[in-house]
Amino acid sequence: MRCGPKGRHKRSKSAVSDIIGNLLILGITVVLFSSVLISVMNLPGPQKQTYADFSYEQPLFYGADGGTPYVMINVTMGGGQILNNEDVIVVLFINDNPLRLTLLQGGVGPSWVTGETWRYKATGVLPDDKLEISIIDNTNNNIVWQTSLVTGVINQEYAPIITERGIVQFPLYQNSLITFYCKVVDFNSNLNLNSVYVDLSGLGLSGVKYKLTYDPGNGTFRSASGVVKADLNWNGKTVRFNATDTTNLEGFVDYTVVVFKDEKGNGTIGGGGGPPGNIDYSALQGFNIFELNDWIENAFNATPRRIFAYTESVAVVVVSKYLVNTQNENLFQVINGTTKLPYSAVSTPNVKFVPYLYVSGYYVYLATFNTTNLPYMSSYYYVTASLKDNWVPNNQFVMNDMIFVAVPGGSQTPTYPVFRTYKDSAYTIPCSDFTTYDPTNNVIYVEILNYNGNAWDPYTGDVEIRDFFWNAQLKKAPAYDATNTPLSKWNGPVSNLWQIIQQAPPGKYRFAINLNNVTDGKSWIPGKNAYALRYDMFKAGTEKSLLSKIINITAPSIKLDITIGSQPTGNARFATANALYYYENENQWYPPQLLETGSTDKKYYSPTVFLVRAGDMNGDNKTDLVAVLQDGSTDIIYLYVYYNFQSSFGGGWIKSQIAILSSIPTDIAIGNIDFDNDADVVLSYATTGILHIYRNDGAWTRTSVSLSGVQKVILADMDPAGTAGNDPSRSQDIIVSRTGGTITVLKNQFGNGVTWVQQSLSSTGTALIDFWAQAEYNVTGTVTNNYLSTTSPIQDDGVYEQIRENITYRYAQTFPTLKGPNNEVSDELVQLRYRDDIVPIESAFTVNAGSTAEVIAWDSTGLQDDLVPFKVTLKVRYMTDEAYGTTGDYLIWTNKTGAVINTIQIENTSGAWVEREFNMTPYAGTLASALTTAKLNITNTNTNGAAINFDYWWINVTWKTGDSLEHIWQFTLNPASSGNHQFQVYALRSPSIDGDNFVFYYSTSIAGPWTQITSATIGTSLPMQPYTGSIPGTVSGTVYIRVKDLGGVTTSSPDPNYIRIGQMKILTTVSSTAIGSSILAINVADMDQDGDLDILAVGMKTGNRGQAYVLYNGPGDIFLPSNIVAVSSADAQLYTARSITGGKYFSPYGKAYLDIAVCTSSKILFINQTEKSTRTYSGLLSFSFSNTYGNFMKMVGADIDGNGRDDLIAYTDSGYLLVYANYLGRQSASGWQIYVVDNLGAGMVNDVDVSKFAP
Repeated sequence: MRCGPKGRHKRSKSAVSDIIGNLLILGITVVLFSSVLISVMNLPGPQKQTYADFSYEQPLFYGADGGTPYVMINVTMGGGQILNNEDVIVVLFINDNPLRLTLLQGGVGPSWVTGETWRYKATGVLPDDKLEISIIDNTNNNIVWQTSLVTGVINQEYAPIITERGIVQFPLYQNSLITFYCKVVDFNSNLNLNSVYVDLSGLGLSGVKYKLTYDPGNGTFRSASGVVKADLNWNGKTVRFNATDTTNLEGFVDYTVVVFKDEKGNGTIGGGGGPPGNIDYSALQGFNIFELNDWIENAFNATPRRIFAYTESVAVVVVSKYLVNTQNENLFQVINGTTKLPYSAVSTPNVKFVPYLYVSGYYVYLATFNTTNLPYMSSYYYVTASLKDNWVPNNQFVMNDMIFVAVPGGSQTPTYPVFRTYKDSAYTIPCSDFTTYDPTNNVIYVEILNYNGNAWDPYTGDVEIRDFFWNAQLKKAPAYDATNTPLSKWNGPVSNLWQIIQQAPPGKYRFAINLNNVTDGKSWIPGKNAYALRYDMFKAGTEKSLLSKIINITAPSIKLDITIGSQPTGNARFATANALYYYENENQWYPPQLLETGSTDKKYYSPTVFLVRAGDMNGDNKTDLVAVLQDGSTDIIYLYVYYNFQSSFGGGWIKSQIAILSSIPTDIAIGNIDFDNDADVVLSYATTGILHIYRNDGAWTRTSVSLSGVQKVILADMDPAGTAGNDPSRSQDIIVSRTGGTITVLKNQFGNGVTWVQQSLSSTGTALIDFWAQAEYNVTGTVTNNYLSTTSPIQDDGVYEQIRENITYRYAQTFPTLKGPNNEVSDELVQLRYRDDIVPIESAFTVNAGSTAEVIAWDSTGLQDDLVPFKVTLKVRYMTDEAYGTTGDYLIWTNKTGAVINTIQIENTSGAWVEREFNMTPYAGTLASALTTAKLNITNTNTNGAAINFDYWWINVTWKTGDSLEHIWQFTLNPASSGNHQFQVYALRSPSIDGDNFVFYYSTSIAGPWTQITSATIGTSLPMQPYTGSIPGTVSGTVYIRVKDLGGVTTSSPDPNYIRIGQMKILTTVSSTAIGSSILAINVADMDQDGDLDILAVGMKTGNRGQAYVLYNGPGDIFLPSNIVAVSSADAQLYTARSITGGKYFSPYGKAYLDIAVCTSSKILFINQTEKSTRTYSGLLSFSFSNTYGNFMKMVGADIDGNGRDDLIAYTDSGYLLVYANYLGRQSASGWQIYVVDNLGAGMVNDVDVSKFAP
């Protein structure tokens, strides 16, 4: 969950697997080649065991409309790890044939948690079919659970299943070396680890197979690295992965190879995606240097070089997102670092850059030269290039670097001059990666070695840091100190240069660059980028050199600006008489950008801004401002929005009036209370006890909510993470602190910002809270979705759980009771009764050759005539021997009207017992009692003397008797501290033609007895209506809510109806935790990092003390005592708390809980939160920042410099605007750096907020 008016959403990407044999059935790929194959394609991941416990109900078989049988399979998770839908495969084996399913197909998703039941309807399954099920965690490559549902323990031998397979290199370009991989699941745990291969015959390489070796580190089988080079002709062809177990059962799966063309020479290939690798980038362009043959062979997989042997060729590769050509400038030079003169044989015009590739959206240019065209000596050379296109002005690229060329007989390692950089002041840790903000790594310690070691000449050149656009972030000469003392003087960010070794060789010189103080040049490029560090020129005695090397500097990717609302006067450094402005964060705090400026003379426009908030008010992804302003010349109070139309091409701000106010509000909040993309505004008024809500609908329509004692107001989404249909950037709720120590959450009932449901925690510790369903049990009915849909904090008619009535059936079986006059069989009719065991011949009803069996009466038990039969089935079980041949006699049924029907034809079963059935429904009539006189006979006409042996003859009759529905939800309630529990459900039913209605009940036992709590008839049209009822307040613990169909009637033509259940809850006043007699500070943050927002608060305690709390948005309700945790003791230091915030203040920053900062009038206190239990924190870290700047008035927490650690922004009553930058995350003030952004004068600052305003 997020607090604020608008957020961006991430979209997931998934790969699509190959379809084996072009067979795609309902999204399930099943391939059988005397083995079981399940094809899924993903990248390999680490292997670990997944633990979960499951139970299942005995499968229930049903008849269905049209006669197709089906089985309901219900598997319930009893505990263990949460399983995500995208990670889990459910394989259902029906008579050993696999069916691959997902959690969503069983009504579970997006994850499977304890208590949830996976329900799947498998059609066409008969009661004697073998059913087995396996649950596979495909991400971790293991079988979580498997069992047989019908036939006992699994003992089937299955072939290995290859679940994932592919090529490590992606995208795969022609001539790239290939490494194959796959993952294998083996149900029988007998995989032969030495028999997993990939067969390349499909590529035209007949008989070429590579063994894949198991890698326990990531759970995959891999080929050796680079076993074969990709050929462009292989594109679209397949390779085959196969795995064999110790019983020689083999599983295999095909994989389609995709090879991309690697064009060269014309610079117009096209492409998209990420930047090519092995390049030092400065923004979206960069370069590197390679040996030419290595580059030709391996392209972006080549090894960067700076040292070359004489006769080797050098390849300088430039990659740019901008340069579409080099027609405006194409300059390449190899320069003598001492004279700065180029070597013409290896410089322009003899060497130029040529277009080489256009890959992944980047233009690639190449310049090459051979070192034999350089002087025959081991030496450093300075390589430089400048490229410009003719499309857009200032599309340019400039690079500088140094290479060393070693000649035979000369030095083979770099000689003088040496240009090095280190991380530490002792010059012991070589480093080329630095940051602008981290004190442990934001100083570059530079060392230079030369040959003679003469005194340094301070008047010969500058130290520069430049990006590849040739912007200078730094250009300063080192400071000069005649005493040669380390770090004794500074020229801005560059220290003095001192010499530590004078005897030669070598001479050694050092200086430092403090990146934190680089504020005069061009802004740093956000993120990690390459820069050229240059010394142009360094001179000591007769030695002088142009020095250069590539370093990486990481600057904040997102830097937040600060906005201020103030009185129209002050003694600011940059301007006076300002009322609304912001400070831009660009390597320094730029002079404020003024939005409201007036005269201190109240005869003229004299604005005072009392409240200001930042947010995207018009959905254009730019941060706007909303402010409460009073014009001192008229005393009129305005509510204004300032729209931000700034861009890289210009633009500015446009002020628009929202409303004229009658008085100055106590607080202001902005956020999105409805379904659009625009932020709305809420004002609180403590004196009048009201909230004014201004809807951003084009007219700024105002609505009001009366709420006594309102003080601080926050707009945020307080719905739990994963709430069905919820968007945390919309339909936000209102959180307010109130006089007397009450915290109230106004829940956005329908998500449209119109209806608000109040929940509160009072100073006495009583709380009005909602309880939600935690589980459900389906008795009868077909369920769509699950109980989680009923827990939506927003009543949305499109989010519901639907339960449809099931048709009810009655069954009866009848057996022969009387032989007919033509009967010639002496066996007793009892032998035609149904039996489950294999019938011995002596117990069979035997019809010898030439004989007739005839029955003319059937048992009348259960054959009622109150309803028309839905289905009548004749079932017969018999056996013949091989001598029966192909005679094919029929069982002949003669019904009451005399119609003669050939039913079941006898087949030669060769001594095996078989069951056959015949649908008699069309001939049975409308009265079941007519079956009692039906005649069934057969004459054995076989001439070989073969008998027909019958196990049973029986008729099954099925009636539809109506429909029914019963569904149960489980709650856990606290006892009410006053009054009764109030049950409320939003519901809708389908129109009924058979008198159906649905009623709700409660019980403390799932077995009952049940007490009715609703009586109103459920409506049939939208919108859903609420239905309510009371439950005694003394009821607590586990409580069950049941809905049951009361209107069903006995009919052979039922009309199954449904009921849709929207939001369902039980509202209760309970005893909870008292926060304090007043709320000193309040805020929201995701304190336990579970995706939903929690409440932070400081309450006033007796004895002039304050105590900090976190109200976790956990199970049940945020105001339950189990969710309220005291994170400090009652402490006198907290008595003057002004602000509280949660953030990443202490290392490690990836821990499960955010830390807490509390701003009091005199200090900022911290709580290093390590776990979610009372009194287990590190306690208050009472190091206080210097308040020589006055008393703190307000504090805001945010990662203002983009380094992943949260900082603090505060202002004081003396008018100071301060930034406390969190550099080290230490539990002491030494890990923080204080910046004074501005001083506006005593009492001048009224409010502060942070966001990104500059384009």
